Amino acid sequence: MAPSLSQAWKTALSFRERVAIVEHIASLLELSDSSIEYSSALSSARAVEAESYEGSFSQEEYTRTWEAKLQELKAKYAEKQLEARNLSAASESDNASNDSTSQDIPHATDRGITIGRFTGCRHHNSGVFSDVYKALLKPMTLMSPAQFVALKVTIPSRMAPPHDSHREARILQKSEHKCIVKLLEKFTLPTSQFVMVFPFYNHSLDTLLKSNAKITGDQMAGIFQDVLCALEHIHSLGIIHRDVKPSNILLIDADGPAVLADFGIAWSPNDPESEPAEHKITDVGTTCYRPPEILFGNTAYGASLDMWAFGCVVAECYTDGHESLFDAGDLGSELQLIGSIFRKLGTPTLETWPVGISIPLNSIYLLCLTLQEASNFSDFGKICFNNFPAQKWEDILPRAPRAVRELVSELVVFESGNRLSATEALATNLFE
Repeated sequence: MAPSLSQAWKTALSFRERVAIVEHIASLLELSDSSIEYSSALSSARAVEAESYEGSFSQEEYTRTWEAKLQELKAKYAEKQLEARNLSAASESDNASNDSTSQDIPHATDRGITIGRFTGCRHHNSGVFSDVYKALLKPMTLMSPAQFVALKVTIPSRMAPPHDSHREARILQKSEHKCIVKLLEKFTLPTSQFVMVFPFYNHSLDTLLKSNAKITGDQMAGIFQDVLCALEHIHSLGIIHRDVKPSNILLIDADGPAVLADFGIAWSPNDPESEPAEHKITDVGTTCYRPPEILFGNTAYGASLDMWAFGCVVAECYTDGHESLFDAGDLGSELQLIGSIFRKLGTPTLETWPVGISIPLNSIYLLCLTLQEASNFSDFGKICFNNFPAQKWEDILPRAPRAVRELVSELVVFESGNRLSATEALATNLFE
């Protein structure tokens, strides 16, 4: 049954856009109160967004509702902060003499929490449907070294497709490889929380780039090679990662080794909880790493989706300020992302995504596309786009070595069948 006109906006609003709004609310909540942990801010943000979504009859009302609720929460936080400052000022003189002894008494939050058999677990970061904790894995014998582990805690019943932590665990167990994060164990808590345990990595490629650390060309090539080895392995099994991005590439340090992580939305042809091959979910990936075929509704995409995303990651390592190659805006707008892709790669033509027709409109040439690959996409041909010329890769990535630009130019291409496979990418000049 088709959605009613009053509810059609919910169908048009993608899951990725809702995620971006949740993350936006969480960030504002965190900024409004420095004492709140991001996991708590994210939990509050999810509740605010869900309540607004379910109770609204239009996208405008939805936006007004979550913005109003956000202002209420921020006002409450401000009141609490004011009360805390007043109490602190009133008791400052009484507590001054006890400062040295009170500092020796650990607070409950300093000791961390217990998750299953793991004690002293400290919050590390949060995703939309998961919270990650860092814990010390006690050695089995006196001769065994201590090891830090990461505990990924999820509640499967609250996860929305394509997210599935049970499927993630099954795929990881079947695709074990030195360049893929290792699942050490998994267990379910009485509270229905599903926990996966991994080795703890000190960095991700994202944090490494943001730190402006000096990374040599050889180090960067080593990281890229490890990721390609991971992609080559999973693609040989028919698995598509669907969320390749810098934060999902984990490292011990700049010298590597690097491992591909977070298979929470991965697709496998052999897993019963994966969608049919010809009807995959298109609302996957992180906005600026999403390829054009899924932006135009192709549900039969393949592993080349990961290769586009990997090409975007490689390019990001060489852009000024490590900005993403393409821009989807603060709220992850798909239209803004499409415009950003077209402005750099050029609006698709007969050569880049075959068969296009230029139509003049208001003295501006617009391109209405009915392309060979794209002609089968459900959302293609609904919109006309400005006819942008393609930029040269030398101008897009002026700081990148020639071998890097050549690799990116053969990965970030419109026609998915023309992208290099992971095996082909490993044979390029960059890795000689």
